[in-house]
Amino acid sequence: MRSHLSLVISFGLLTFFSKPIYASFAETFGASSSSIGMANQLSLSTESAAINHYAPALLSLHKSSSVELNFSAVKRNFDSIENIVVKNPTNNTDTPLTQEGNVSTDYGNSYHSSLHTHIKVSERNSVGLSIYSPLSFFMEFNSGDPFLPEYIMHRGRYERTQFALNLARSFGREDRPYAFSLGLHMGMQTTTNTTFNAALLGTGFGSSSDIQTKAKP
Repeated sequence: MRSHLSLVISFGLLTFFSKPIYASFAETFGASSSSIGMANQLSLSTESAAINHYAPALLSLHKSSSVELNFSAVKRNFDSIENIVVKNPTNNTDTPLTQEGNVSTDYGNSYHSSLHTHIKVSERNSVGLSIYSPLSFFMEFNSGDPFLPEYIMHRGRYERTQFALNLARSFGREDRPYAFSLGLHMGMQTTTNTTFNAALLGTGFGSSSDIQTKAKP
């Protein structure tokens, strides 16, 4: 009876304190090479500093500091999208004719790095830091084609740099310890305003546009 009650309480706390899923490489594929090999499943091994992503409280149970550096390459090979309507009067004002064709699904490869650091501050306190970043740039935002179907979640969803910092502490008996953590997650948020002024036939002014973009943590 006591074990069932503990399970219900644990499930309730997990549901109440669940964090949202962020658009990141770690959430999509995995935080480290080992977790990617297990299909982004949780590993309870405190030997790996990458546990800072999955269960950072367990860092406080490890006896020494550690560093883990991972490099990942994702080859995106999606099914082709063929023989569909690619142009009609909605997206082709030059002609009202409907045109059929194919949609390109060649998004290229994605290269990422992840750095996980576990610093043992004291016997019961630890600090975990995780940094995820594309290798060739800091971040990319791409909404894709507004008219054609795409694998939009792989166009630019996880091509960005993110950080995770956690403080972990253990307490209780050494043979039966408990642990908790307090963390900070930081990514990038963009705001874009676009204004177009199109000159139609017969107007006395030219076309103009204004674009403003801001990226902040």
